Amino acid sequence: MDEKQTTLSPTEVNISLSVQTGAKVVLCCPFIPRSSVLVIVTWQIILRDKPLCSISYKRETNETLENNCADGRITWASGPDQSPHLQIHPVAISHEGNYRCQMATIDGNFEHKYHLQVLVPPDVTVFPEKNRTVVCQAVAGRPAAQIFWTPEGDCVPEKQDWVNGTVTTSSTCHYPDGNVSTVTCFVSHPTGNRSLSTDLLPDSSSSCMDEKQTTLPPTEVNTSLSVQTGAKVVLCCPFIPPSRVLVITTWQIIFRDKTLCSISYKRETNETLENNCADGRITWASRPDQSPHLQIHPVAISHEGNYRCQVATIDGKFEHKYHLQVLVPPDVTVFPEKNRTVVCQAVAGRPAAQIFWTPEGDCVPEKQDWVNGTVTTSSTCHYPDGSVSTVTCFVSHPTGNRSLSTDLLPDSSSSCMDGKQMALPPLEVTTSLSVRMGTTVVLCCPCIPLTRVLITAWRIIFRGKPSCNIAYDRETNQTIKTNCGDGRITWASRPDQSPHLQIQAMAITYDGYYKCQMVTYDGTFHRGYHLQVLGHQTPESPGSTLLIILYVKLTLLVVTLVIVGFAFLQRINDCRE
Repeated sequence: MDEKQTTLSPTEVNISLSVQTGAKVVLCCPFIPRSSVLVIVTWQIILRDKPLCSISYKRETNETLENNCADGRITWASGPDQSPHLQIHPVAISHEGNYRCQMATIDGNFEHKYHLQVLVPPDVTVFPEKNRTVVCQAVAGRPAAQIFWTPEGDCVPEKQDWVNGTVTTSSTCHYPDGNVSTVTCFVSHPTGNRSLSTDLLPDSSSSCMDEKQTTLPPTEVNTSLSVQTGAKVVLCCPFIPPSRVLVITTWQIIFRDKTLCSISYKRETNETLENNCADGRITWASRPDQSPHLQIHPVAISHEGNYRCQVATIDGKFEHKYHLQVLVPPDVTVFPEKNRTVVCQAVAGRPAAQIFWTPEGDCVPEKQDWVNGTVTTSSTCHYPDGSVSTVTCFVSHPTGNRSLSTDLLPDSSSSCMDGKQMALPPLEVTTSLSVRMGTTVVLCCPCIPLTRVLITAWRIIFRGKPSCNIAYDRETNQTIKTNCGDGRITWASRPDQSPHLQIQAMAITYDGYYKCQMVTYDGTFHRGYHLQVLGHQTPESPGSTLLIILYVKLTLLVVTLVIVGFAFLQRINDCRE
């Protein structure tokens, strides 16, 4: 909408556009100067496996016509008499296709064509398997992600197409070189790149079951091993050649705050003994007469501890010791707060994650320890430099690194109530905003002197609910509400003093799109917010679960005593009669 442009647009323009799911996109029609009379605007939309959708607006009759257009997420960016552009919000995979704006004027026909590609970020995981093999997966991405390894191994790629158009890419790599202990998987995708590292499990053909080995192993081996929750791990005993007579194999397991667990196998009697070992996820990797190795699947935080395999033979005793560390990947979120402050959190990771920022700001770190051994790391940064608009949070963790970016919210002292501002704001501004549950948030209208404002209107579009509209007419000093029954959504102050909106005690149900429209003597100005409400889940506490169990048992005991007492009194009364 270049108001300085006086020449007509080219008769045809073709644009390829890539947009991530959940985003908002505005597709523009050709610019037509005011000197050229517009007759009709038509949008033609061709989506995959759907009939042609057409939306038209006739300026002469101020009439809008729609045909085969049932998706409420595709709308005019504003009223068609004000702007011919098309808005899609939020973007979904089903919106991928071809969009064409045709504008008929007295000077001829003009059109813009768009090929819209919808991007879906994949979920990335990496996990080790037996025999020094590791698998990296980029699940349900669009387009298919690319996977690279360092160091390079003997890798086999694989792809799986899903009906919704996403693709799962996987790569399985084998590392026969015993000198390689840690590998890193790099995933390249248009929505952002990720890297995850993992340790290789011991090779069962050489470490656990090396049939070619003829000499006895060292009498003692100590190994530190890090494994991610949910994975499968095999802990190996010392290898005893077949020429040596095995007498007994014993596993001793020491967990934190638990009694010693021991599992033994006597070859002479083919007998297995267990003591204080009630966790069914810890088992022999195979039958103990075939293999002495121990398997844990799936690995949980409670499995962190020390494991020792003792093998007694006629030549003496041999042992392998393992210190098992369990890794938990943190949930990473980043969200802006008022006054150019932003918060990055790595929730419930093990060990604690490290957080870095670019650009660097005035940051305050904080850590919170949970009873299950995980740690939430947070960093709150303030950016007083008004030239900084976007910041990136980098989270470093042994299970993989992540980076998230966000836009800073305007400083409330200058954006919402800046009495010094003389120039008019842009005609339309849209902001994505993430807010934690339970907080109070103020959404600002464009900064315009109130003496210039005729009408202020807020339109709120919730998920699965009718639109809520709140309007204030300055001339009549009257407020009108439609479908707005929630008392926690109010004016931040009296509407004749401030046009901004306040939401108290933020809840999940407030997810949606909020738009402030201000009709003034100088035109109409808009400010939109895509509001996402972040829930805060506290890691499960074993203590709270125990209290619940005790409460239920006490309740049952009281009820039982009441019933028995009532029956006893009834029996006494019967005897008296």
